Amino acid sequence: MLRIKDPVAWCEKHIALDYGKFDRRKHPWLVGPLRIACEKRGGITVLCGSVQFIKTLTAQLFLIFMAFIAPGRSAYYDRSLDAIDDFYNLKFSSLVKEALAFFRIIPNDRSGFTKERIKTVYGSILLLSAAVLSNRNSKTLERVVLDEAWSYDPGWMKQIFDRLTSYPWSRQVFIPSSGPTEGSELHELYAESTQRWAHWECPCCGEMMQVRWSWPADENGEVPRGGMEFRDPKSCIRPDGTMDWQALRSSVGYVCEHCEKKIDWYDGVLVRLNDTGRYISLNPDSDGRVEWFQYNAILHVPWPDLVELWAKAIFAKDRGNLELLENFVRKQLGESWSEHRYIPSAAPERAAGGYKLGEDPPEGWFTFITIDVQQDHYYFVARAWDQVTAESRLLACERVLTLEPIHEAVKRWAIPTLDPDMAGNCRVFLDGNYNTDNVRRLAASYGWAVFIGDTEKTYLHEDKVRRMYAPARFIDAWEGTTSQGSRYAMEFPYSEPPARNRLVTLRSIGDPKRLWTHADDVPKTYIDQLNSWVRRSKTRNSDNSLVWEWYRAKDDDHFFDCEKMQVVCASMLGIFGEQYSES
Repeated sequence: MLRIKDPVAWCEKHIALDYGKFDRRKHPWLVGPLRIACEKRGGITVLCGSVQFIKTLTAQLFLIFMAFIAPGRSAYYDRSLDAIDDFYNLKFSSLVKEALAFFRIIPNDRSGFTKERIKTVYGSILLLSAAVLSNRNSKTLERVVLDEAWSYDPGWMKQIFDRLTSYPWSRQVFIPSSGPTEGSELHELYAESTQRWAHWECPCCGEMMQVRWSWPADENGEVPRGGMEFRDPKSCIRPDGTMDWQALRSSVGYVCEHCEKKIDWYDGVLVRLNDTGRYISLNPDSDGRVEWFQYNAILHVPWPDLVELWAKAIFAKDRGNLELLENFVRKQLGESWSEHRYIPSAAPERAAGGYKLGEDPPEGWFTFITIDVQQDHYYFVARAWDQVTAESRLLACERVLTLEPIHEAVKRWAIPTLDPDMAGNCRVFLDGNYNTDNVRRLAASYGWAVFIGDTEKTYLHEDKVRRMYAPARFIDAWEGTTSQGSRYAMEFPYSEPPARNRLVTLRSIGDPKRLWTHADDVPKTYIDQLNSWVRRSKTRNSDNSLVWEWYRAKDDDHFFDCEKMQVVCASMLGIFGEQYSES
């Protein structure tokens, strides 16, 4: 470890924040990681934890301090160019300008201070998108920050590390990140690291208690006391079905794993506990090449607010939506995420609901028809959804040679379609991934809509919310023909991986009751095709990490595709809520 000027004392002298001069007492959990990151050479420092706390500020202070006392080629990476722009415009540029001692060593010309590079007399700080290949494979660097590295694609971290090979002794790597994906490059660093977790001194027994949400079960399957403790959210549901949030919030406290005494929440408890806090290594046998600092939102977010977020995530999971839970685990707890803990490799083969095909759904349910188009026939599914409970029933599943049976189903269940002016609601969707031009013309002719499946993760809508489907686009169904401009088709791209995940999650939910069911008398072909896709583990060649991928186990998967599109319909209905907000 290289001995240098104390970066914390330097920041207190030269760094100005929105409240005034930098004050270590306002950022007690930043002090240790900043000192280690600045002193460490030839290794890696990771600061893993919740959002909106200390990660990005620590990264900025690290870059400015090191560029001042040890100028060299440095780079700050984020996943996208938009993220880089936000970092520069909303955070870094103003911090640099207020740090006058550092600002004075920037040449007074236009090239010295831009959103791509901050050039000093003897070095520079590059601001780069990790998504750009040339940024990962270009000139040598001595010092890098990999912000939110959990979101990087496999192999990106290794490519960036390869830019540091000319500085085997003096290189510095700082990684501020939310919780990694289990099995990823970032996650693998944890096992060999120092594993410094945030600890508080218990006000009851005086022992240092590890700050974590809950403790894993022991070898007997028993979960020891310790961490956040509160009432079961389901016990706070009123007889009318509404949630008594105050009853849940008033039950919140933190339990010491040593004396098992509960610390109740009150205004000021975090100030008191954080004054006693420090990071303690859980892996003293580590060789020290990777310093890992782990904290979570329990340190800085009111506990009742956190518990409410957790309860909402659990309720969403019980409706087949894992996005809120993933967001909570990654960005509030700062812990590793693995969806295969919640999504089975294969759903139950049967989920009979105690009703027959063709039976009318309960009043107030929304019925959708989804159609898989083949060369000379069609597969279609009619399914009704309850917008309140997320329950659904299968009304029809058929292989037909013409569209007539589908028109009859539309008429029987009064399913709305678009009028000739493309106005109104539409609940009939065609799969447009095969013979797209013909599908668009069918949709335009009958007032139906088209789904186009792809591998895009999510789509940003005008309300700054990302969803599994894109906003509607209108396509000239007869473009390139003599009838060009006569009719348009409404089309929605959607992401297939989350649709598959959500379908299998819905099918696996059976407690307190099964939400997703099919009729008792469905044909065997429906069951066979419904189980045509399974998840299996695979080792990536790029970084040897373990990932779970979808695998088509059977050639015929038409009813599975129809049910997958039904999940997108339910998402449009608002059953699963938003994925996450950009604002």
